[in-house]
Amino acid sequence: MKNLLFVFLTLLIEVNCAYAKRETYDVGIVKRDKISEFIFQKISDKLLIDFDFHYYESYDDILYLLNTEYLDFTADITYTSERSSFLDFTAPVHTDLSYIFTKNKFNKSTVNKFLTPSGSTYHDFLKLQFYNKSFATYQDIDSAFDYLQHGDVDAVIGNSGMLEVALKKGFKAERVSSFFDIIPVSIATKHGKNAARLDEINRLLSENKLQHQVANIINKNEYDVRLKSLREKLASSSVDTNHVIQFKVEDLEQDGIVPINGLSFSLVNRACSILGFKCQLVNGVDEPWADIYNDLEKKSIDMLAAMVITDSRKDKFYFSDSYYKPNLLLISRAGYKTNQYQQLSELVGERIGVVEADYFEDVITQRLPKKPIYRFSSQDKMVEALLNGDVDYIPIGEGNFNNLMTKERRILPVSQVKSISTEINAVVSMAFQRTALGKDYAMLFSEALPLVNVKHIVNFHGLQPDWKSALLAEKKYIRLTQLSFACVVILLLLFTYYLYIQATTDSLSKLGNRRALTRRFKSGVQSECVFVYMDINNFKNINDNYGHHVGDLVLVALAQHIQRYWPGKAYRIGGDEFVLTLNKIVPEVSDSFTRLQRFSFSIKETGEKLDISVSAGISLRRGRTISLQALLRDIDHKMYNNKTSKQN
Repeated sequence: MKNLLFVFLTLLIEVNCAYAKRETYDVGIVKRDKISEFIFQKISDKLLIDFDFHYYESYDDILYLLNTEYLDFTADITYTSERSSFLDFTAPVHTDLSYIFTKNKFNKSTVNKFLTPSGSTYHDFLKLQFYNKSFATYQDIDSAFDYLQHGDVDAVIGNSGMLEVALKKGFKAERVSSFFDIIPVSIATKHGKNAARLDEINRLLSENKLQHQVANIINKNEYDVRLKSLREKLASSSVDTNHVIQFKVEDLEQDGIVPINGLSFSLVNRACSILGFKCQLVNGVDEPWADIYNDLEKKSIDMLAAMVITDSRKDKFYFSDSYYKPNLLLISRAGYKTNQYQQLSELVGERIGVVEADYFEDVITQRLPKKPIYRFSSQDKMVEALLNGDVDYIPIGEGNFNNLMTKERRILPVSQVKSISTEINAVVSMAFQRTALGKDYAMLFSEALPLVNVKHIVNFHGLQPDWKSALLAEKKYIRLTQLSFACVVILLLLFTYYLYIQATTDSLSKLGNRRALTRRFKSGVQSECVFVYMDINNFKNINDNYGHHVGDLVLVALAQHIQRYWPGKAYRIGGDEFVLTLNKIVPEVSDSFTRLQRFSFSIKETGEKLDISVSAGISLRRGRTISLQALLRDIDHKMYNNKTSKQN
């Protein structure tokens, strides 16, 4: 028992000594920056060092204290050539997790006054992006949000620690990286100081695990903060979560069942799930857009998705934040007046079709006032009218056009009129009744959209098909199919040839067999064809005295002897019997025949040499073509006589 206690105390002392020896570094962090704390904690666990965190209002304070060596490290710092004169940087750790805080959804064209953190690089960065905007800096977040609340500035740039405060105050928050290509951030230390530790941190970053963990914690932190804010706003609202929200969508196929691209339908379902709402799709069978629109206007339904926001519609409905920007395409029949028009206003003499009450109807009527326009209750009827020649041009959203072209079972003879510019400044969102409840719904669904991962759903459902890549892929598939078919045919031919060789080759001697000989001369033997029939003298004695394996080796040796000296074909037709053929007699036949009469064979096991002789019957020329069987009988008889004469 005493021994165990001694061991325990010894280990405890060693552990305490080990921790006592761990180096401790001072780290400067902007207040509420939980991500930097997480990064340094991971580094601490891996490198067995400790960090003391010091919190400051601005980057100016941290940079000054780093330069005076009061601090050892900081994180979430952007590299600049000016800073590199007094700081050393690690490799990038993660993308800059800064946010743009605004009262309404951020729009580059409407924001004129920016407020950036003191000491950050955003002041200079945004000046390069917007030369005609005004910029100022702030020291603490409370004053920054006060300026934003009173309208003194249009946008505030801040870090992730400000996200929760901004959402509680009712501000919109979007990542800066969603709008600008910004430089990632690193860990920094005083130039020439902590070089060894910086190298260790760089090696840790090169494993890529830390960046992956940081990305996950960043996304989770934002999701948790937004969800918490959403729950608080939901609790303080007058919304009854047990009420069933009845909604309709405009992007449905026939029978109001299957979404054409599923974009709005997927977004609504996901947002309802996050909010804990009960939502019910109530589209009618083949319901026209005008009827869907009127249902919301008459307050027969709670929500409509998707609807383009216009000034006139803002007076009738409340809207969530936008989640999609439609791209208007002008479509005509393939080959119809190609490149004849450059502007939409030039289509004064053409027949234009639109979907009734659709936003694109407003676009056409604004560009071509007083012009008669053909109106249809649905997109399908409008497209059919174009195909039938009842109209010449139709406007259609890019997403709907892509789905039409990819999901239609027939190939539609239509094409985009690329010579006419159709750029519009409109966005799509969810629309709600113009009531107090509708206003709450619009606010709550806006808060839910960032949690839905709208970008992923939009990309999944609404990406434009890559026609060129699809064509190249199809051609590649055809080539691969043709190549595969050719390979199969070649393999079958090779296999057939292999079977033929196996069927016509003697397995021991590798010469042709009786089947090969019969096939070759199935039509008879020509008169000038030379035939030799031979066998080995006293072959039975070789088998009896030395064994059949030696006999087989003798047969193989004879076959090789024949291949070496005989200028024609050779066949082993059974036992020690061979048939040699030649299309016609040549001068070297006599010499070859002499060489084949006798050869020497050595038995490897014993070293004994055998003098092997053969008997042969030969037929050099005949008066006519005769059958193979008749010729074999004749030369077999000659060979027998030859063998008998040798024995005598």
